[in-house]
Amino acid sequence: MDAEELITAYWRSWQDPSDFAEMESYLADDFVFDAGAGELVGAATVRAMVEQNPEPWVDVRMVDAAYWDDGGVIVYEGTGSRGGIRHRIAELIRVRNGRIGSISATFAQLAAAATEA
Repeated sequence: MDAEELITAYWRSWQDPSDFAEMESYLADDFVFDAGAGELVGAATVRAMVEQNPEPWVDVRMVDAAYWDDGGVIVYEGTGSRGGIRHRIAELIRVRNGRIGSISATFAQLAAAATEA
């Protein structure tokens, strides 16, 4: 898989709450997720966190993306199924040895008017 295929497969995999093993398979064992407020280290740690909140986002759509040999940036929007709040997320994704090594993410809550457009 090239970086675009890997990143796209990862992005699709976490949207299905029935089996996060696929999502974990795209992550390096020492994967680092940095969301600004803190870091999660390890693919298994990230999977455990996601499994604690398995309710999927709804109306998820890719807004923009760019890829290169060892990574990419994806920007997407989705609505949390619990709170119904719409967010835009940008993720800088680094790929190494055929798996995702790290993600640096930025989250923004969208204004109500932006979600109604």
